[in-house]
Amino acid sequence: MGRKNLENTTTEETQVMDLVSQSAEAKEKRKQEINTRFLESGEHYSLNACLEKARIYQDQMASGMLGLGAQLLLLKANEVHGNFLAAVEELGLSVRSANYAMAAADKFGNSPTLANLGSSKLKALTVLDDDSVAQLKDDEEVSGLGTIDDISKMTVRELRAALRKEKQERQDERIALEEVVKKKENTISALEMQAAGKQPPTKEQVAEQRLDEMRKSLVGALSVAKDNLTSARILIANAQEIDGVTVEQLDKWIENSGWIAAELDDTYQELVQDMENIRPASHEE
Repeated sequence: MGRKNLENTTTEETQVMDLVSQSAEAKEKRKQEINTRFLESGEHYSLNACLEKARIYQDQMASGMLGLGAQLLLLKANEVHGNFLAAVEELGLSVRSANYAMAAADKFGNSPTLANLGSSKLKALTVLDDDSVAQLKDDEEVSGLGTIDDISKMTVRELRAALRKEKQERQDERIALEEVVKKKENTISALEMQAAGKQPPTKEQVAEQRLDEMRKSLVGALSVAKDNLTSARILIANAQEIDGVTVEQLDKWIENSGWIAAELDDTYQELVQDMENIRPASHEE
């Protein structure tokens, strides 16, 4: 019995080694294929060389996006809506990509300094207001982000995180201001009711009323998000049904849009944490 178990173990180990060997061979074959297709004649792979060329192409993409956005803005301003959408379709662009390009061109114009940041960072920076964009163009420091030089040293993920943090801080400031105004209004209302001989509502009653007002907005926002994600899944399914489409084309297509999926995942995880950890905020009296 012991000998049989030993034989079985040896066979399993051999199978595992064969699978590992096949995987390594497939990986090496794929590497050779990629090197043959994309390395210039006589050129050998180099990490630094690849990074340098990638940065050059990034700069070209950013300048191209601003130029594309400018032409799209011209089309949209001068053509009727149907003609504009037809032009976008003829260019092979999605409406979302067209909107990003137009937003970038509208905000950043033909600024070569900002174009040097690369297309991914330009897309992320389209959420900035006009004052912040003007500060960047003048090489001034923007709250939460720093100068253009600081942004150029960030990764795209770090930039998006900094933008989310700055947005959250602004929202917190706005909410805090609204709370101050609300507290003053409640105080005035309570004094008026006391003067009229009426009992003012308790804090819990006021809170329940505000929650009722906010519930519809919360459900509505989540419903819209769900509908949009469903539409995205339908688009992906339809893309796979295109006659003649290849795996490489689909991979490239999804890769060009995949960055937003990472942001959605981050935002979803934050939403789940917010919902799991929802508790009354502490307010100083």
